[in-house]
Amino acid sequence: MPKAGACCNATERSLWLNGGSANWADFTCLCMQKSGITTTVCQLSPGRLVGSSLQINLRQNGIEPMSGNVAIIGGTGFESLPPEIFAEEVIVDTQYGIARALSISNNYVEPAKLYFVSRHGASHGLAPHQINYRANTDLLLALGVKYVFATNAVGSLTLEHHPGKLVLFDDFIDMTRSRDRTYFSDSNWKHIDFTTPYSPILRSAVLQAATESMVEVAPRGTYLCVDGPRFETPAEVRLFGAWGADVVGMTGIPEVVMAKEVGIEYAALGIVTNPGAGLTTEVVSHDQVTDVMASSITIVRELLLRACGHLVL
Repeated sequence: MPKAGACCNATERSLWLNGGSANWADFTCLCMQKSGITTTVCQLSPGRLVGSSLQINLRQNGIEPMSGNVAIIGGTGFESLPPEIFAEEVIVDTQYGIARALSISNNYVEPAKLYFVSRHGASHGLAPHQINYRANTDLLLALGVKYVFATNAVGSLTLEHHPGKLVLFDDFIDMTRSRDRTYFSDSNWKHIDFTTPYSPILRSAVLQAATESMVEVAPRGTYLCVDGPRFETPAEVRLFGAWGADVVGMTGIPEVVMAKEVGIEYAALGIVTNPGAGLTTEVVSHDQVTDVMASSITIVRELLLRACGHLVL
């Protein structure tokens, strides 16, 4: 095991200090290597590296936090990156628990940093209701992320959206009931306008990348989120469709809500994996979902990487 801070260069130290000039001695970083991936674990010493609290402390010291980094959050079927993309794992101990990201070296957005977050974990071990959305939000804050592109495997509420179709969300309906639905957990809260739930800047970047790549993307769609992990009933599919929703999923809320609450630009691309229950005679299965994602993931990944390159930071 290398000594603390041994694999953290000046750039990485600047990252962990959010672009400031605080004392690096206040941080403890341990670096490990496994299966060719370097892992950097950083904590504020003593105690824990907390994204939002750290940024507030830096502002009090007259230091502006780093901003402008980009992250891709991968959902079902997009839990990892191919081996040809070199990535370094970063683990942050947030106030809400441990959160992980991969720092992508060939990142399309230099001089900014590009990160990848696997929403369900690298082995898809977390069910939708088990995801620690607050910890993931704190992770993004700690890494200075300003822009997030996310993917969601979704079921269709209309036969217009067939399996394999890509839908860029422009609105949502929240039908979740059993999870934290806001980032705010104490008296420091405020009302947030959701007239435009998804970032126009990032949506434009995705659509521009789709045009260049000749990939068909539905330019708008209303996403309805349920708790899961069960699939919807035929009656629910009919009801949700009558409400004006186009697709249904289990993870987009509260992710988009928390991002907007902390000032992160956020866009989400839905990959239709199956028709909703009752729309056809097919039985909805997770195998069907993973099969469609497996056939779509290369196109989706390249599309979002190209979209990242269109951001002017």
